[in-house]
Order: sequence, then C-alpha cells, then structure tokens
Amino acid sequence: MMLAVMVTTYTGELVRRLVSRYRRTPARRFSRLSRLAVKAWRRFGMMGIAILTPLLFTPIGGTVIAVAFRVPRTTIFFWMLLSALFLGGLLSYLTYQLTFIRAWFM
Repeated sequence: MMLAVMVTTYTGELVRRLVSRYRRTPARRFSRLSRLAVKAWRRFGMMGIAILTPLLFTPIGGTVIAVAFRVPRTTIFFWMLLSALFLGGLLSYLTYQLTFIRAWFM
C-alpha cells in the first residue's frame, strides 16, 4: 500500500496536469464517490480519507483524493501508514481469533 501511496504522491501533480490537458469533455463534478470523499474530508480531514482508503477508495484512489485536496506529502504518508497498519493489524487479529476464517486459508 505504501509503495502505491509514494508513487502516486510524487507523480500525482504531473498526472493531474496531463489528464486535464488531454481531456475532451469536462470531468463530472459530483459522483457518488466524490460526494463521499468531500463528506469525509469536511468531517474528518485527511484522517477520514486515510481510514476509508483501504476499504472504499483503494490506495491509489485515496492518494489521488488527498493530492487533489492539496495535502502535504508528509501528512499523506503519515495517515496512510497509520491506516494501513491499523487495517492490517485488525485483519490479522480477526483471522487468528475467528477459527472458522483461519480454516479457509489453511
């Protein structure tokens, strides 16, 4: 996840400029996902985007949203790392505590 976040963060501005240059039709302003991203941003800030990234936005999508909101790179790295560690720990805990899930993988 963090490799995708780093690559997307460092290339995000370049990609955004290239897409806007070659886009033929204007982008849709309001979609279901963009409304969810704006709602999370207004309510929780970068922390909300980072928490929803592994579940809804995917690592690349969440990073693109953070770059679009012009969040500093260090803040993006920090919150995405915390989100990845939390979700990874939670899934590991659930896998080892719920024995019927463990049986699926062994």
